[in-house]
Amino acid sequence: MTITNPSARNDYVGNGAADTFPFTFRITDAAHLRVIVEDTDGNIDTLTLNADYTVTGVGLASGGSITLTAGPLEDGYKLTILPSIPITQLTDLRNRGSFFPSVLEDALDKLTLISQQQQDEINRAIKFPATDGVALKTVIPSAAARANQFLGFDAQGEPIAARPSEAPVSVFMQAVVSAASSSSTDSEGVA
Repeated sequence: MTITNPSARNDYVGNGAADTFPFTFRITDAAHLRVIVEDTDGNIDTLTLNADYTVTGVGLASGGSITLTAGPLEDGYKLTILPSIPITQLTDLRNRGSFFPSVLEDALDKLTLISQQQQDEINRAIKFPATDGVALKTVIPSAAARANQFLGFDAQGEPIAARPSEAPVSVFMQAVVSAASSSSTDSEGVA
């Protein structure tokens, strides 16, 4: 089969009535899906196959659907269906052996779906502009070095772990911070 859809994900918003949601990409195993629900408070939960949802359409080029076992998706809740295809290569083509073209096509389809799965992750990642070049340090500090700090950027635009007391202040707020700092200094000296 050919894969012409550049995206392998489906997003929905619950209306309190629908419990079945289609996905538009081929999977070869029901376990090759990741189904995620976000409630209206922003809490995210990854659902479990057969406990929280069932799958139909395994192996179909057009995709299939998932059905929530608990009933309709609540109004305003978000549901995302993504591929979760293991990054393995199980096709074994022997030298001087024969094989069916469908074996090769299935292997290429799997690679394309894995690429789409990874591209979806890349599309949601923090990225630096291509014009920043390769010299920019893009690795964040270790967990121990960034604990109880926030992600910031130094004068060169490289990521750093900054303490809350080192929080950047906009030009507009510098006068307010300066006034507050001198006010607290003045009051500290008063008995």
